[in-house]
Amino acid sequence: MYRVNIPQIIYSMKKAFFLLPLLLLSPGIVSAQEVKQPKYKISQFQLSFGGDRSLAPLNINQNEFNVLAPGALIPANSTPYTTQFGWDAPTLNMNVAIHPLKKNGLAGEYNKNRTFRAGISAQGISASIYNTSNSFTTRIDTLVSSANGSIYGFVDSIHRDFTYSSYMATAVKLDFAYLASTDISKRFSFYSGVGLNFGITLAPRTEIQSHSWDTQRITDTNENYISNQSVYNALNVNRQVYQNKMGYMAALYVPIGVDFRLGKKNEVMKKMHLFFELRPTVSVLSIPETKTYVYPSMQNCVGLKFEW
Repeated sequence: MYRVNIPQIIYSMKKAFFLLPLLLLSPGIVSAQEVKQPKYKISQFQLSFGGDRSLAPLNINQNEFNVLAPGALIPANSTPYTTQFGWDAPTLNMNVAIHPLKKNGLAGEYNKNRTFRAGISAQGISASIYNTSNSFTTRIDTLVSSANGSIYGFVDSIHRDFTYSSYMATAVKLDFAYLASTDISKRFSFYSGVGLNFGITLAPRTEIQSHSWDTQRITDTNENYISNQSVYNALNVNRQVYQNKMGYMAALYVPIGVDFRLGKKNEVMKKMHLFFELRPTVSVLSIPETKTYVYPSMQNCVGLKFEW
């Protein structure tokens, strides 16, 4: 006759009861160990303002100018902006910083001394085409001494006409850069790398503006200056606008910057950084009516970083 061992059965049931939760939890424990952090993490937002300047004019000839501004003529005595900034583009930048995971990925640590930066920028382009001025002088009075009747000076009226033309547009560009930094745990850090941006030009146009000044100048008999008074002629202001086709812009640059962490103890301020950046740049501007221009420029920006 088969005898049932009741105590042994009860012991086995108790053992199974305690082992069951462990068996149910073990897949979760294993899967948790196998989960790795993402290889890259967005951990910073950047907002900056700056500009892009260059001495290089567009060097547009009369035939090209006729296409940009039909019927307009480049004055014979005009000159390009070779001694002034012929290219001026105020810039607004919005970027995020992406940091790569360190080799010990399971620890979830990211290398914040290496940064992939991506974002968008908007530039207000103003590229000088030419400028010219004409001056006309008329003698309107002779100054005579009431004591002895001798001539001691002259009053001249000087009229100046100014005319200048610019190619203008708003460029919207995508911006990408790779940056290598010194230790960002320090209050100050320095960085450099390589960057690229490209995009389109919106509302491109060619503008021709003219205005005048009237001046009264007093000189002595040897034409030495004594005094003058200038008056802006607001009634003689003219502005012509010619709409042009959309083009594109691109730039390759080397960012060189310094980063300053604003806080030392306050946890909120420790996550905020002030930075300044210079960008020696080679830029490309395509104007469909004329040609594609390649020129050197210097970009710069100052801004804030917010990290988390």
